[in-house]
Amino acid sequence: MDRDQPPSPRPLPVFYQAVRARLKDILPILLALVGGFVIGGLIILAAGHNPFTTYFALLNGAVGDQYNLASTLGRAIPIMGCGIAAAIAFKAGLFNIGIEGQLVLGGLAGTVVALYFPPGPLAILLALLAALIAGGSWALLAGWFETQFNVPILISTLMMNYIAVGFTSYMISFPLIEPGGSRNQTPTLPEATRFAKLIPGSSIHIGIILIILAVILAAFIIYRTVSGYELRMFGANRQFAISGGIRPTRMVLAVMLCSGMVAGLTGAIQVLGVHYRLIDTALTLPSYAWTGVMAAILSNNNPIGVVIASLFFSAIQTGAAGMERATEVPFQLSYVVQALMIILIAVRATLKITFKRER
Repeated sequence: MDRDQPPSPRPLPVFYQAVRARLKDILPILLALVGGFVIGGLIILAAGHNPFTTYFALLNGAVGDQYNLASTLGRAIPIMGCGIAAAIAFKAGLFNIGIEGQLVLGGLAGTVVALYFPPGPLAILLALLAALIAGGSWALLAGWFETQFNVPILISTLMMNYIAVGFTSYMISFPLIEPGGSRNQTPTLPEATRFAKLIPGSSIHIGIILIILAVILAAFIIYRTVSGYELRMFGANRQFAISGGIRPTRMVLAVMLCSGMVAGLTGAIQVLGVHYRLIDTALTLPSYAWTGVMAAILSNNNPIGVVIASLFFSAIQTGAAGMERATEVPFQLSYVVQALMIILIAVRATLKITFKRER
């Protein structure tokens, strides 16, 4: 051994290596969050308002009191469900942006069962099962289009959103219309076929437990099972995964089925726990599905990260109403800030890929 040669550095312990890897994943997200708020603050300043006052009003509107905090948590429930549905598909490299259609069909199927089946716990279980089948089948159809006819899932799911939303609106306005009531809603569900409230007077209901279970199950499958490893490999490099023995048709269909089932379940949970009836645009107008997609992108499709991102986006959207009342800054600013964050994440990912190719 050459005595003049300096000793090679010792490798870092596994724990520290894991921490460094996690920090590499988290740092771009934190920078995107800060960058979104900074650019948003500059926009507020250019409009003649105080950014610090505006953001304080936003924070107060989200968590300033018990009612605001409950509203933020309640709004986060459907966002989490849609985010998990999107993350499952995105992790496998399948761009399922048909979450909205799967959400409303799940809500429709759950409503039909809850209305026409004898009230009680069994009706709730059957309504949830119907929502799983409806949302999963609709997403599975898009997967079948890709595997059999080479129709990209990105295109098919986007187009199928319009079909699902239009069909649901028709069912609400005609076959399921409330007798003598509004034309844009179904009859009210029986009290025995509703989720109990965890916090009386709020939108936080027992359905949040189902969403949390979906998060835990998704995280366990993705990171702790052979199927999850295959899913991640399929999303990272499809050709390599196929050469390793993974069947692409089975993978695409299985992932789309699971993704759609979670979205459909979320729709039924929202009907059974919040509205107690299916109201036209009640699942689409708040943009639960698209906010869930943003949460999945922001968290790099990590189920636990989806929970945090969903709470974050929910807080922004809930606080925006209070911000508008207190400062006269329009609530649409919240959507600008969210979009800026996603753009910054996308730019960082694109630059990273370009840099690797140049090297």
